[in-house]
Amino acid sequence: MEFKNLDNINVTVLTSTNVNIPSYTTTQISFPAVSLPEAGTYVVQVKTLLGSDANSVNDTTSMSFKALLGLHGTLTVGSGSTNYKSISGILDTLAQVGVDQPLEVSLVNNSYNEIAPVIIDSIQGASAVNTVTFHSGNSGQVIISAPGTSNTPAAIRLNGCSYVILDSLHIISTGNDGKYGVMITGVSDRTASNNTIQNCTIENIATTTGFNAGMYGIYLKGYSSSSKDVNNTIKKNTLSTF
Repeated sequence: MEFKNLDNINVTVLTSTNVNIPSYTTTQISFPAVSLPEAGTYVVQVKTLLGSDANSVNDTTSMSFKALLGLHGTLTVGSGSTNYKSISGILDTLAQVGVDQPLEVSLVNNSYNEIAPVIIDSIQGASAVNTVTFHSGNSGQVIISAPGTSNTPAAIRLNGCSYVILDSLHIISTGNDGKYGVMITGVSDRTASNNTIQNCTIENIATTTGFNAGMYGIYLKGYSSSSKDVNNTIKKNTLSTF
């Protein structure tokens, strides 16, 4: 069987495999991984190669898919003429394609009222060079308010991600479970390291507040003693109502 890329001009055999499929049966075939030359929409074709097959009508099938580049440059989030309409929208894309150069996420609205915690998971391609920065797109701080939950009792959680920068944000933790403003936590297979929180105001207006109630502006915890979150920078922030 052959797995081909069709671009209306050239036909490229990406990979092939030998397999014996008994008559009148269904078999799942796995092809080796391939590297695509560039981003874009691809049409692929799978074809059986059997010269003695008397019925060739059902020997070929095709499908299309889109290959995407990693995000980079400056992308805007908010209402109006922006790249993304919501924070969750750009986070969903980052989870799929990661970054291939430094990325700045400019939040252009004055405020964002989220219905769930903002969780930033590991971003493929993020590094000391390819940092991912979320910052205000206005002259002052932009407000992000979000309710905590029992699993993520914070407005924003850096969840096993690295090289993420939160800059010039006014982060408000709300709801009954909003114990923390920002959580930085490692997970079982990766740490949350080399992140930066700077020039932010972190506020708590949850039902129960105060240090005595276990409320903290920034909560940092590694997954285990052998998997520690390191090299995180917290500077020039203001904590309010904790």
